[in-house]
Amino acid sequence: MRTRTFRGAAVLAVVVLLASAAIAFADNVPADASLSVAGNQGSLYIGKHTPGEVVDVNVAFRLTCSTTGRALVGSIVNVTLAGGTVPLDGAATATPATIGPVPSSWPAVGAPCSSPPQTLTSNGTTVVTLTMPTTIGNGHLWSLMWAKTGDTSGVAGLTFLTFTADVVPNTPPTLSLPGAITVEGSEMDGASVSYNAGAIDAEDNPDPTPACSPASGSLFHVGSTTVNCSVTDRGGLTATGSFRVTVTDTTAPVLDLPANMTEEATGPDGKTIGFDPSANDVVDGPIAISCNHGSGDTFPLGTTTVGCSATDAAGNSASGSFTVTITDTTAPSLTGMPASQALTTPNSAGAPLAYTLPGALDTVDPSPDVSCAPAPGAMAPVGDSTVTCTAKDDAGNSASGTFLVSVAYINTVQYSATWGEPVGGAPAGLVANQGRTIPLKVAISANGVEQTAGTAVVRVVSCGGGDPLAVPLAWSSGRWNGHLDTTPLRPGCYVATAAIDGNDAGSFSLDLHGAETAAKPVTAAGPTTSKK
Repeated sequence: MRTRTFRGAAVLAVVVLLASAAIAFADNVPADASLSVAGNQGSLYIGKHTPGEVVDVNVAFRLTCSTTGRALVGSIVNVTLAGGTVPLDGAATATPATIGPVPSSWPAVGAPCSSPPQTLTSNGTTVVTLTMPTTIGNGHLWSLMWAKTGDTSGVAGLTFLTFTADVVPNTPPTLSLPGAITVEGSEMDGASVSYNAGAIDAEDNPDPTPACSPASGSLFHVGSTTVNCSVTDRGGLTATGSFRVTVTDTTAPVLDLPANMTEEATGPDGKTIGFDPSANDVVDGPIAISCNHGSGDTFPLGTTTVGCSATDAAGNSASGSFTVTITDTTAPSLTGMPASQALTTPNSAGAPLAYTLPGALDTVDPSPDVSCAPAPGAMAPVGDSTVTCTAKDDAGNSASGTFLVSVAYINTVQYSATWGEPVGGAPAGLVANQGRTIPLKVAISANGVEQTAGTAVVRVVSCGGGDPLAVPLAWSSGRWNGHLDTTPLRPGCYVATAAIDGNDAGSFSLDLHGAETAAKPVTAAGPTTSKK
């Protein structure tokens, strides 16, 4: 294999950061650890490449402490490519590298090195750029040497490094593509699909990267999309390929329906109800929804099921329902309630009621049932009592109201008294002397029926008023009998009244004189009556 010799160029490429692919060690230097020694410090195989291909290799250098000499503290050593041999039609360049400044911890001249000895790595790497020859073959050799420049006190010599490579014919790269991909739509208009597409090339290291369209992570629409990929190696050869991405939509829409509703009726037909159902699809977004009852419809009493459904562009359907329950829990209201009543009756059992039933209004029921107890025509007892009226609608809701009935008992019985001697006359009367005891004889009737039992008295009251003198009567011999002792009475005019059970029956006038004489009855005696 033919080679050629070259000298290092005065201007080299820019220094790159340390990335060691090969290390050049220094030893056997006259003063301190040297960057180089005579001879080849290392060899590196850089793989297979195509004719004319340009390859970069990173090389780092390291200063190592030696017992025979010392680099000066603070000194900087520059390492530059000094020359070497390259294959015919090949080339080599390298960027410079620096080591240092040498730290103060470096052993002084004459002092021993540590074990292991101290080292100082170059501040960066030298980038060795190798151009492949145009001749195909194996084992092409680059033998390169580096020299020190700058402050080289105690450091001397050259460092050699060889590179070998095989130059082979360029072959096209091979694409590594996925098979057909099928995914479910997961967002508006489709799905974002990621995939791995690579390439392998026998000559390129690293392998070339293919370009694909649509790119991995792109949004793929529902349906089948062809992804086209291509890759070109450093030798300019290209490979193409494709695969398909199919996005399906088998997911039904999601319905957003109201919760079950319960509302109070506002009229006989129920109530008008508003609602806002909707449907959303993961691929199509918001879509139309249809229901068997619309918002704003009037719903009748009871429970009505509202069924809704929606279908997306792919034909997937979803259905659901909710219920609307219209209730009637509002009681009717009474209208025209009768006012309180005050009645009189001669019947001790009470008085019959006479009133008009009230009316009733209801939100739903046009004619609620109305009833009152006691009903019209029923007997209200003597005293105060309450009439309760109730209205009930078809739903069983009821409302009540009351009014007061006061019944006063008025006695209309006709009482009469028939006086016996010595009382007589019409009107009945008697003249007697003060101090005399007057026998009282009287028959008492009620509506013509003679009263034979009860509490009967005769009350004697001055014609000018005052406290009465009560004379009790007892029933015997077919009449009421008693004795009026006039001793407590002063001469004058009096009225004596017979009563039974508190009911006045009849009276006679009594004229008392100061001297006691025989009682003189009034002529034309007859019965007297009293009406209460």
